[in-house]
Amino acid sequence: MATISVSVQMPENPQGAWDKASALDRFDEWMTIHGGWCTPPPKKVGKGTEVESLVKVKGFKNTIRWEFTEYEEPKLIEMSGRGKGGVRISLTVHVREAEGGSELTLDAKFG
Repeated sequence: MATISVSVQMPENPQGAWDKASALDRFDEWMTIHGGWCTPPPKKVGKGTEVESLVKVKGFKNTIRWEFTEYEEPKLIEMSGRGKGGVRISLTVHVREAEGGSELTLDAKFG
């Protein structure tokens, strides 16, 4: 299983960083594997919310059916996704207070 972990410093306080990270209509601004939503995403998200998106990894595209498995505002999002051909992806987004704003960490597992 391939894994990726990326952390970035953000000038916003944790709530401001959370607002950006949790806004599904803004995923394309920061998540490089996001290729768009298959249907308009819901405005409200919580544990159990399901959405479908196009994901692009190393030139391959796949439609992924996501479920939000954890959603703890303003600090944690966990998503589990399944796609064609048995592809599985899990994403975890942590938002933490940091000097000068906040830190956003994205962990992804592909299998």
